[in-house]
Amino acid sequence: MKSYFYTIIATGLLSLTSVVVSAQNSWIDKADDAYNRLAYRDAIASYERGIAKLDDAPYAVLQRLAESYRKVNDMVKAEETYKLVVEKSDASGMDYYLYSRVLLANNKYEESQVQLDKYRKKESSSLGGDFNMESIEKLRSTADKYAIEKAAVSTDGYDDFSPVFTGGNLYFSSNRSNSVAIQRTYAWDGKPFLNLYRAGVSADGTSGDVEPIAKGINGKWHEGTASFTADGNTAYFTRNDIVDGKLGESTSGITQLKIYSSERNEDGSWSSPMELSINSSEYSTGHPSVSADGKTLYFVSDREGGQGGSDIYRARKNDDGSWGEAENLGSSVNTPMNDLFPFIHGSGNLYFASEGHLGLGGLDVFIALPNGDGFMTPRNMGYPFNQGSDDFGVWVADDFASGYLSSNRDASSYGDDIFSYTMQPSKTTLTIKVQDVDHKTPVEGIRVSVKAKDGDFYKNGITDAQGAVVFDIEGYGEMAVEAEGDQYRLNASNYTAVNHGVDYEDEMIVEVKEIKPEGPLVTEHADYFAFVPIYFEYDNWKLNEQAIPRMDTIIAIMKDFPEYKIEAYSHADCRGSKGFNQWLSEKRLESTMEYLVGNGLPRERIFGKAMGEEKPVNDCACECDKTPAQMGLRRYRRCEDKQIPDCGEEDHRMNRRTEFRLVRPGR
Repeated sequence: MKSYFYTIIATGLLSLTSVVVSAQNSWIDKADDAYNRLAYRDAIASYERGIAKLDDAPYAVLQRLAESYRKVNDMVKAEETYKLVVEKSDASGMDYYLYSRVLLANNKYEESQVQLDKYRKKESSSLGGDFNMESIEKLRSTADKYAIEKAAVSTDGYDDFSPVFTGGNLYFSSNRSNSVAIQRTYAWDGKPFLNLYRAGVSADGTSGDVEPIAKGINGKWHEGTASFTADGNTAYFTRNDIVDGKLGESTSGITQLKIYSSERNEDGSWSSPMELSINSSEYSTGHPSVSADGKTLYFVSDREGGQGGSDIYRARKNDDGSWGEAENLGSSVNTPMNDLFPFIHGSGNLYFASEGHLGLGGLDVFIALPNGDGFMTPRNMGYPFNQGSDDFGVWVADDFASGYLSSNRDASSYGDDIFSYTMQPSKTTLTIKVQDVDHKTPVEGIRVSVKAKDGDFYKNGITDAQGAVVFDIEGYGEMAVEAEGDQYRLNASNYTAVNHGVDYEDEMIVEVKEIKPEGPLVTEHADYFAFVPIYFEYDNWKLNEQAIPRMDTIIAIMKDFPEYKIEAYSHADCRGSKGFNQWLSEKRLESTMEYLVGNGLPRERIFGKAMGEEKPVNDCACECDKTPAQMGLRRYRRCEDKQIPDCGEEDHRMNRRTEFRLVRPGR
């Protein structure tokens, strides 16, 4: 089973001390020894016999038995035992988390959420992601997206996993019987050690005979989880730490995992494996996946300095062919639990298995899209790609439409199996946000369409109050995006829909330009457009030769923008009494409006107001203590002239005006 790689690589999580129960209970002693040697089936048998002799099994014994059941994938008994574990006062936060994962694997989602909430309350942790029934239902909503069936290369009773398809051959790890004279078995689950196998696969997907990989790679111990360079001539794979033909050990007595490489010989055999520099006998390193260009190797390790459990790392190849330092992919990918089995796709997508991200139980497969030199937040591949089982070890075709998956979902098989799958094309959920090009504010009511330049795809919609409209785009390639409104010019732009291998959410901003009065005589303000004023002669209200062309321009603009209204404000200068100037500004407004209406503008589109002398544009304000009737007009004029000695005739002329405001619809 993949559990060799799954737990050996996470041995840092295991306690290797003995559980003290009583000097007379030798079964517990045997169980502890088996547990510390990772021989979980032997541990289960001994723990069960030892517990039968106890009136009340202590926490540590139950916890190890529960974990042993979990390690050998007996989730029913793991659930029963973890229920007893969390009832103990010594129960840790991690016990609640693992109990939650076991319940997930058994499809008991609501009970799982209860235990996860207890874990989070105890540990103040967000481990497990945004877990709630809504998120679980969302993961299960993709049932029609995949077609999955067991691959012909799988065998019942043994473990087959981590497939890699290259050069017309399917390579995978298996512990099936290989007719070796001395059949070695692995203490964990009592099955033979793993080796690498291959089977030819034809264009229609049928498989040929399964046979061990060509001579040179398989040995006496574990070999598995291979990855090949694009030309198929270099293999990277995981095997036990072997020193001088014998199993090596760490200072704590554990045989760790290491990554080795081998070169294909001309006769098809493989060269003697060479250990990579990123290894150490003090921690495990495995599950290699090499990038399409051969320059980056992704792998798993439980070395110090990670997020916890086993983490995914990468190393870059130096110019001299050596490998650089291991680089942890960080908390966006890795969790405090185990993150395993990376597969780096030619597109840059990273697929991996995790028991720390939001999942459906056991190990789930996640995809993390590339983001610069890092990765976006991982996304669960959904149901039925993932189920309550352990789902891991994937290979994905270049076009994302098909691939292989490892899983122990078939209970009748008693092991891990390889499944082939096909996937419906992914879609892009595109949110288009329309904003005014000048003010950068959202625009409601804009008509937006998206049309494939090559194909039949076409959709349209109208922006909401936030200026947004959402489209589910089917297909890939160049899309023509058009946006326009009653008061906004057509904007034509492009969007490229890319096949990311998973449903993808994206957004784009489209800017539209308001259809509005423009030109040297127009000035835009927040709520209106100001048109240059027309001016009048002294003590006169008739339109002069300079005013007529401007009035004609205003009329032309108003006809071009029939939804606009116009406001006219007529003024007088300060000379003369206020009453006279108010009357004079009314006459000027009257002549202005008569010209507008007489030349085709509806009266209801025009608003006018006479302002008298109250709103001068400069400091030419005439104020005297007495009125002209009291002083006489000549003396009053001299009084006014003394108030503003610097105001000439041109200054007064600027105040003899009608101002215009062109008002937007709805203002």
